[in-house]
Amino acid sequence: MLPAQHRLRNKRDVERVSRKGRPAFARTLTVRHVANNLPVVRATAVAGLKVSKRATQRNRVKRLIRESLRREFLTRIPPGHDIVVYAKKELIGKTYQEVVDELGYALRKAGLLKRADVTRERKA
Repeated sequence: MLPAQHRLRNKRDVERVSRKGRPAFARTLTVRHVANNLPVVRATAVAGLKVSKRATQRNRVKRLIRESLRREFLTRIPPGHDIVVYAKKELIGKTYQEVVDELGYALRKAGLLKRADVTRERKA
């Protein structure tokens, strides 16, 4: 679970990132980010009904995304950003490491991570 100060909770904030955020696309997820003028990074994961009709699968995908953000990326993203990660249905059944690789690729593409910060390259 993301620490409380790093959670993007309000529907209004998520909608603001959705409307004004700059997108970065990967095969299995999309990252949108916008500046927030706060000293922390706030993030959330979204998995809609297009991902799966089963709530258990959607919740697992969101947990994997949040955990990879917490363990791998929160400390490496510069403060002052709101991030929303949208899952795609191709993310179902992926391992934790595959989610980390995809998220790292998308964050690097978005300009939120430097290339040297990501240890594993995306597999073609």
